[in-house]
Formats: sequence, structure tokens, C-alpha cells
Amino acid sequence: MVKRSRNRLISLGIAAAMAAVPSMQVFASPEFAHTAEEWARLRDDVMEYGELADLIHEYNTTVYKNQVAYDDARDQDFNDAKDALASQANDLFSQSDSMYPEDTYAMAPGGIYANMIYGSAMMEYYAKAALQTSESSLVDNTMLRIRYDQQEAGLVMQAQILMNSYEQLEKNMALLEDTKGLLEAVYQSTLIQRDHGLVTQADVLKAQENISNLDANIQTAEKSRDQVKRNLCLLTGWSVNANPDIRPIPEVDMTRIDRMNPAADTATALANNYDLRYYTKQLENVGEESARKTAQANIDNTKETVTSQVKTLYETVLNKRTSYETAQMALTLEEVNKRDMDQKYQVGSASPLEYRQAQNTYLQKAVAVDTAKLDLFQAIENYEWALKGLVSGS
Repeated sequence: MVKRSRNRLISLGIAAAMAAVPSMQVFASPEFAHTAEEWARLRDDVMEYGELADLIHEYNTTVYKNQVAYDDARDQDFNDAKDALASQANDLFSQSDSMYPEDTYAMAPGGIYANMIYGSAMMEYYAKAALQTSESSLVDNTMLRIRYDQQEAGLVMQAQILMNSYEQLEKNMALLEDTKGLLEAVYQSTLIQRDHGLVTQADVLKAQENISNLDANIQTAEKSRDQVKRNLCLLTGWSVNANPDIRPIPEVDMTRIDRMNPAADTATALANNYDLRYYTKQLENVGEESARKTAQANIDNTKETVTSQVKTLYETVLNKRTSYETAQMALTLEEVNKRDMDQKYQVGSASPLEYRQAQNTYLQKAVAVDTAKLDLFQAIENYEWALKGLVSGS
């Protein structure tokens, strides 16, 4: 396993260590910022979902540069801070581009393609917001802090989407590999049938072609999975070629859905929304009438967008829950078919190939349940992120 290249520095105050190690290693907070147990978790070679926020905060380059720029701004060096913000906007645009899925993601199970597009669009919006702030002449420390906090929260959300997508791609890889084994068994059976005059050489060639096509799909899936992993590692402070032990996403807690109340939650989303807080502060800072009208228009538009998005995200949660329940029912029915096939195979009334086909069909249904569950988990996360302030105001 490749060790992280960023997590062995004990303190930012050790000048010799700072000079001797790559920049990623010097981003972490002072040792007293976490307990020894917490630091041990962050510095090991295991990546867990619950650690993502802390990993982003301690080791992400954008977060680190933002903190440096904010410290400059507190010393009234706003030009440097705004220049840094413009630079960070370019970085965020690049991250949005890297997260935007290739067409091959559309072949993946579940909602990976949609999730990646959603995450990419959100990152693009944060980049535009940062660029807008860098070009404004009416920026104070509070407004900078809001934008920096928004970026950090957005990076955490992006990491969560990537981790979810990685798990879905891993499960899809297992299904593809199993399907390849089935197609190879079909090919061997076709050879035997040809030798007995039951099929033609064209059937053999078709069986070979099916294997070749699936091999191409497997290579594409591996490429997509590896790219997601690289992006996730870079976001959380590992080197690009690192190989952390990425643990599974937590189980879906259905009570989170039961606690949702869009009517009441909208008020929470409005109170926490980064854009709304930013524009409200901007309105306080401006005196010229046209500038005040612009700020007020931004406030009104953001309120409308947040209200609409909370409703849309809630409906998405309900739709994903229905899809998950449907997948579960399909798996339950397939379990009956699997038991019947197991019995037939044991008594010799089913061939090895028939048994293999039934096993693959069952695995398809099981993977469909897993991916539907992960889609539901992400939908719940997206809704709750809206309540914490992450809804684009445009």
C-alpha cells in the first residue's frame, strides 16, 4: 500500500520539517487541534466517509490557500486576498472539469452519471461565486470568510459524491467480471455444440465477440473508477498514485427521511445559505442606489432558488427511496428463483451453464439494490447539504 505523502508532519511550527517535506505535508493544523486518536485516524492509510470533512480541512490545497489569503485579508491586504480568490476560482473550475463525467459514465449503474454532473455543476457555481467576489470592490472579511467556508463545504460534498461513485463503480466491476466468466462459459459451451453440429462457426465467433466487447467495457469501467479514485485522493491530501483503503459508505438511515419537512426545512436552508448570507452582507456595505438594487435582486433570486431546490431535492429523495424499494422487491423475487435453481443443480436437473446464468442474474439484482441504496444515500446527503447552506443561487 502506498503511504500518504502529506500526513506525517507533527506541527506547522517545525521549520526544518517544513523545509524537508512536500507542501501537502505542512497543511495540517497544530497538534492540539485534534486528539491523538483523531490524528491517528486522519494519518492512517484508511479513508472513511466520516473523515472526509476533516481530511479536506486539514490537507486540501484550496482550503489551505484560502486560509492564508484570509489571514492576509485580516491584515487589510485585500488585493492579495482577492488575487488569491481569483486563483482559487481557476482551481475550482479545473476541479469541476475533472469531475464532469465522460460519456462512459453513462454506462455505469444507478445514478453515478447524474451525481457526477450535479457535483461538477456545484463546483462550477462555487468557482463563479469566488470569481465574482475577487472582482468586487465591496468585499470585507466577513464576505471573504463566507466564500471560503462555502468552498470548503463544497469540496467536502464533492469528496462525498466521489466516494459514493467509487463504491458504485467497484460494485459494477464485480458484476462485469462475473459476467465475463459467464460469457467465457457460454463460449466453451458453444464450442462443444459446434463440434456436435448443433451450432455454426458464426455462433462461435459471436460468442467470442461478446467477450471482446465486454473486455472493452471492463477497461472503460476501470479507467472511470481509477479516475474517480485519483480525484478523491487529491481532494483529501493523498498523492495521485496513492492506494488508500477506501471503506464502504455508511448504511442508509431511513429515519433521516422521516425527519424531513420541506416546509420547515426551507427556513433552515435560507438561514444557512452561503449566497444569501453573502448578498445580505453586501447589501449592508453598499450605499449607491443601483448597487443596493443589484444586491437586493440577488437576495430575492437566491431565496426563490433555495425554496425551489429544497422541494426538488426532497422529491428526489422520495423517488430514490421508491427505486430502492423496487430493487429490493426484484431481488426478493430473484432469491426464490435462485433457491429453485440451487435445488435443480443439486439433483442434476440443471446444467452448469444454466446454474451459472442464474447466479449472474441474481448478482445483477443484488448490485441493482446496492447502487439504488447508494443513490438514495446521496440524495439524502444532497438534501441535507441544502439545509447546511449548499444550494447554488443561480
